[in-house]
Amino acid sequence: MLQMVRKTSTGRRLLLILLIAPNLRSVILAVPTVLPQVRADLHLTFAEAGALTSLPVLCLGLAAVPGALFTNRYGARLVIGLTSIGLGVGGILRLLPPPLLGLFTGTLLLSVCIAMCQPAASSLIRGWFPGSVQRASVLYTLALNLGGVAGATVTVFLVAVWGWRGTFVLWALPALLAGLAWIVLAPKDDDTTGDPPRVRTLLREPGVWRAAGLFASQSLIYFTATTWLPFLLQSRGRGMVALALALMGLSVMAAGMGLALWGRPYASRPAFYVVAGLLSAGGALGLAAGPQDWAWVCAATLGLGSGLGFTGSMALPPTLAAPSAVAGYSALMLTAGYALAFVGPYAGGLLADATGSVRAPFALLVVSAAAMVALGLSLSRARS
Repeated sequence: MLQMVRKTSTGRRLLLILLIAPNLRSVILAVPTVLPQVRADLHLTFAEAGALTSLPVLCLGLAAVPGALFTNRYGARLVIGLTSIGLGVGGILRLLPPPLLGLFTGTLLLSVCIAMCQPAASSLIRGWFPGSVQRASVLYTLALNLGGVAGATVTVFLVAVWGWRGTFVLWALPALLAGLAWIVLAPKDDDTTGDPPRVRTLLREPGVWRAAGLFASQSLIYFTATTWLPFLLQSRGRGMVALALALMGLSVMAAGMGLALWGRPYASRPAFYVVAGLLSAGGALGLAAGPQDWAWVCAATLGLGSGLGFTGSMALPPTLAAPSAVAGYSALMLTAGYALAFVGPYAGGLLADATGSVRAPFALLVVSAAAMVALGLSLSRARS
C-alpha cells in the first residue's frame, strides 16, 4: 500500500511538472511563425524583428540567477507557480497600446518569468525525483520541446483565423491557467536540501562553464533557425513553413524520446556532443546554401542535432550538482548560455539587412555547431 501511495505521489508530481513545462516554450516560439506578419503590420526592420526573438533569449539568461536566489529563499514550488502566472499575464500585455511599447514590455515580462522558473524546475526535479533524475529531466525537456513544437507549428494555422494578435492570447491563456492550477495542486512539502553554495563558489567550477558553452551553442542554433526559417521559406507558402518547423521541432522531441528509452548515461560523454554538433552543422549548411526543396530535410537534421545538445545540457545541473547547488548551477549555465545565444537572431537580422539575403543568418549556425564539437571534445580532457 505504501509503495502504491508513493507511486501515485510521484505520478502526480510528474504530471504537474509536465503541465508547466510546455508553456515555457510555446509563448516564445509561437512568435517567429507570425514574425513576417508582425513586421509588416508594425513596419519593423529586419533587425527589430530579430530583436523581438533575441530579447527573450537575453532575458532567459539575465534573470536566471535571480530565479535561483528566489528559489533558495522561498522554495521552488512558489517560484514556479508565480512565474507561470506572470508568464500568462506578460503574453497578454504584448497587445497593449502603444503597439511597440506593449509588444516589447510584455515580451520582457514573460521572458523574465520563464527565466526565473527554469532554475526552480531543475531544483524541483532533483528534490522530487532523487532516484531517477536523468529520466525526469528528459521528460521535462520533452515537455518543453512539445510546447515549442506546438507554438511553432499550430500557430501557422491559428493565425489564419485569429490573426497574430489572437495567437498571442491563445498561447498566454494555458500558461495562466497552469500557474493557477499549480498553486492549488502542487505539494507543499519542503523542496530544498541543505544550504546552497555561494555564486562565487560555483563560478570557479569549470564544469559550469563547459555546460554553459554547450547550452549556448545549441540555443543559438535553435533560436536563430526558428527566427529565420519563416523568412527563408515564406515564398513557398505556409505549408512549407509549417512542415519545416514541425520537422525541426519533432526531431528535437525525437532526440529526447530516444534518450529516455536508451537509459544510459550520456550528459557528460564527449562523443554525444560531437555527434550533436555535426548533425547541426550539416543541417545549417543545407539551409545556408542548399535548394529550398530540401529545406525540410535540413531542418529535421538541424533539429535532431540541437535537440541532442539541449537534452544533454539541460540534464547536467540535476545530474552533476549537489542537491543544494542545482538551482545555482542551472542558473549560471542558463545565464551564460543564453547571454551568448541571444546574439544569434539579432546578428542574423543584421546580416540579412547587410546582404539582402535571408540565407545569411544560417552561417552563424555553422559556427555555433563547430563550437559545440570543440566543447564536446574538451570534455574528454576534463574527464581524464
